[in-house]
Order: sequence, then structure tokens, then C-alpha cells
Amino acid sequence: ICILSISPKLYSQEDSLKQVFFSKLPDTARINAALKLCMIYSSNNPEYCVVTANKGIELAQKSKNIKLLPALLKLKGVAYVNLGEYKKSAEEYFKALKEAEKQLNKKEVAAIYNNLGVNFWYQNDFKNALKYHLQSLEFRKVLGNQKDIAKSYNNLGMVEVELQNYKEALEYYNLSMQIK
Repeated sequence: ICILSISPKLYSQEDSLKQVFFSKLPDTARINAALKLCMIYSSNNPEYCVVTANKGIELAQKSKNIKLLPALLKLKGVAYVNLGEYKKSAEEYFKALKEAEKQLNKKEVAAIYNNLGVNFWYQNDFKNALKYHLQSLEFRKVLGNQKDIAKSYNNLGMVEVELQNYKEALEYYNLSMQIK
């Protein structure tokens, strides 16, 4: 189950992103830098991601530039998953979900539901994992991104395997494989 994929190009920008983040540039540039730094660090340095996300969230709230707030909160949740702190992760995801819904950002809502599903999957709470993956799938269908729909079907298949619903798992895996 994947909750985040990062472009290799982003890693090459790490130093310049840090310069922007710690500069006196406008808040918008610094918030964008915080978001990109969190993308880099959520997996390989989650503690730093949490600190950076907190600063980015504070900047976004202070400047009333809240467009990236759901993504920052979501990445903070990813960092907590990678630290094994699933309760904190879920708290951040629910905050992110609330902000994304307020902003009518369906793409972010779909991603957050997916991440909630992954969070509960890691905790062996497969009923909740199924619930959130199904919600993610519904949003992804509305958005029409076939690659994301395929990922949702695959995640649902994995959950159904854990629930020992092998027939349903196979159906989801087949649906995932039919998408090109």
C-alpha cells in the first residue's frame, strides 16, 4: 500500500527549498517550500517533516493562505504513519479532510481517505480500512483519474485479503488490472 510517491527531481531541489523556506520571501513561497520539503522528508526523515509541516501550517494560518493547508496536514499525517504513531496520524488526516472539504478539493479529499485507509490497515483495523478506501474510490471515480482508481481497487483487494474475503479481493484485483 502506497501513500506517497515523490519525483526524483524534487530531491535535487532540497537545498534551494530550504533556502526559500528559511528566507524572508513572501509567505506563499515559504509555504510552497514547506510543502515540497515535507514531500521529501515524510518518509526518510519524518521527525523533520513534522517540524517543517508545523511551521508551514503556522505560516499558512497566519497569512490566511490556506490553500495548501490540507496537503501540509496530510503530509504531517504521513510522517506520523512512518513514525508508527497512527493515532496522531489519523488526527492530522481528519484535520486535513475537514480543510479539504471546506475548500471543495475533491482530489485532496480522495487522497486523504486513501491515507486513512492505509493508516487503519497498518493497525489491522480492516473494517475501517475498507470504509475509507471505499470512500476514496468514490471520489476518485468522480475525478476520473484511472491510475488512482486502479490504486484504490488494489488497496481494496489487499484489505479484502486480510478480511479473508478472497472472492471480493480477486474481483477488486481484476478491476484494477483492467484499467490501462
